[in-house]
Amino acid sequence: MNLSATLAQLIPSAAFLWFLLLSVPVGVMQSRLSKRFMLNIGMEVTALGLLVPYFFYTFEMVLVGFAMLGIGNTIVQVSANPLLVDVVPGNRTSSFLSFSQFVKAIGSMIGAPLAAGLAAWFGDWKLLFLVFGVVSILSVLWLGSVKIDEKNRQRSRLLLYHHSGCWVQVLSL
Repeated sequence: MNLSATLAQLIPSAAFLWFLLLSVPVGVMQSRLSKRFMLNIGMEVTALGLLVPYFFYTFEMVLVGFAMLGIGNTIVQVSANPLLVDVVPGNRTSSFLSFSQFVKAIGSMIGAPLAAGLAAWFGDWKLLFLVFGVVSILSVLWLGSVKIDEKNRQRSRLLLYHHSGCWVQVLSL
C-alpha cells in the first residue's frame, strides 16, 4: 500500500469517530440486554476487525477492519467498566477501575514493540493483527464461561436515560 503520511494517519483516527456515534446507543442496548453480552459482542467485533486486514490486506479491507475495530472498541469501552463495577466489592471499585485502565494502557503500549519484534523475528509485522485477534477471541471464550451476576439493570437504565439527556444537551450546543 502506498499511502501518503496524512492518509495513513487519518485511517486510525477514523476509528475514534465510532465512539462519538455509538457510545450512547450502545449504552441503551446494554441496559436492555446485558453488560456481559454487549462486552462479548464488542470483543467479537474487535477480533473480526483485527482478522480482516490480516487475511485480506488491501486498502479497502484495512478500512473495513479499522471501522470494525472502532465499533468493537466502542462497545468494549461502554460495557467493560459497568460490568467491572458489578463484580467488584464496592469499597474496591475505584482501585479496580484504575487497574483496568493500567492494563488497557499496557496493551496499547506493547503494540509498536510487538509489531517490530514480529517483523524482526518472522518478517511480517501484520502478525500483530493475528496475535491481538486471537487474544480477543480467547477473552470472549473466557468471559462466556464465567458466571457473573449483574446488578440491578433497571436502576442503570434510569441512570443511562438521565445521562443520555445530558449528551443531547451537549450535542445541541
